[in-house]
Amino acid sequence: MKVIYKLLILTTLPGLILLTACISKEYPVTETYQETGYRTEMTTEPYTENQTSIQTDSGEFALPCYFNWHTITYHYYGYEIPNSSSYDNISLRLSIWPQLQYEPVMLRVFDMSKTGQIPSPEPLSSEDHSTAQPSWYFFTGSASATWLDTANKMMQQAKFIGATDYLWWRTYDPQIIVLKAGKPSSIAVIITGPQNTWNSRFNLDVIWSRNNTGYSYVTKQRQVSKQVPFQVERQRTVYKVKQVPFWETMLP
Repeated sequence: MKVIYKLLILTTLPGLILLTACISKEYPVTETYQETGYRTEMTTEPYTENQTSIQTDSGEFALPCYFNWHTITYHYYGYEIPNSSSYDNISLRLSIWPQLQYEPVMLRVFDMSKTGQIPSPEPLSSEDHSTAQPSWYFFTGSASATWLDTANKMMQQAKFIGATDYLWWRTYDPQIIVLKAGKPSSIAVIITGPQNTWNSRFNLDVIWSRNNTGYSYVTKQRQVSKQVPFQVERQRTVYKVKQVPFWETMLP
């Protein structure tokens, strides 16, 4: 029995000595791993846009004269345009009748929206005296000083739209003119020169337009950039630990 114990001691003791003689040592190891990268790519995508569209309505109507007066020199015609503020643009079309006998005339159109229509002339009274009238007067002649002053001040504030002359010289061919007027509510046509109203006749029409705004959704395409992920294989060095005999650490 003692012999057996001696043999066990002799066989295990060297191993225990060798085991206790081992130490931990780090050594480098190269390993492969995956890393996520990003790259920029262009792509097409749909999008919806609110688009504005404008549709134009238009029409015309005859404009009857509701107010007029005349003197030896002037023929005044007053017109009112109903619902003028509801239109975006108004033009005036004058259709000139041929003269029955030729005589030179001048036709002028004014926007009287600011002042209203000019009343018919007041005759001279016994208290009035005919005096030289200022050069800026539009209306001149035999009328009361009060009326002349008031009427001409109204004409100064009126907006001039257009004028033309020699419209009736081609007696066989009617003349038509169109004047852009903006958005007037009150119009005056003043004709100077004719001896008789029947020798300077015309018709007046309103040509109007109105813009209506509409909205609609439209699908379009556009180019956009996006960050797209991708995998990249990389390598790195790591250190691992193993048990080695102490004398290996002494080796270079």
